Amino acid sequence: MKSIVSAVALCLALSATPSHAEVDVCKLLTVEQVHDATKKKVDAAVPLRHTDELIGKCRFTNGGLPVFAISVYKPERIETYKQSWAHPIAFKNQPVSGVGDYAYFYANPRVLDAGIGNSKAVEVQLLDGPEREASLEILKTLAREALAKL
Repeated sequence: MKSIVSAVALCLALSATPSHAEVDVCKLLTVEQVHDATKKKVDAAVPLRHTDELIGKCRFTNGGLPVFAISVYKPERIETYKQSWAHPIAFKNQPVSGVGDYAYFYANPRVLDAGIGNSKAVEVQLLDGPEREASLEILKTLAREALAKL
């Protein structure tokens, strides 16, 4: 009986998925994925300082000029953010379909917040490229790819 319990414990340990604390946000998207979506040459992602609500935040640049940024929210903060996205105070947003369970696009700063349930949520921001709604397809593509790796 002891060997069965040990075998089950070993299998569970080996099959466990990494915790969100172990997620390297800068590796969720590759240089190629960001280049293909933005049509801009980009350098490897650089980690940025971030708030306690985030697991991490990274920026892709072109020769030091910002092109794209990605942030990943901590699961315990997602419900709070979902409520603010659904009922914006400061920004006018629009719901977006086809990205996770929910997504909201802010045209003026070119930001898309998207997530799956209360366990996965990302914010992607286009810092250089098409303006307003023209940036939406780029952001949807990159948000879907990042959510798939979380």
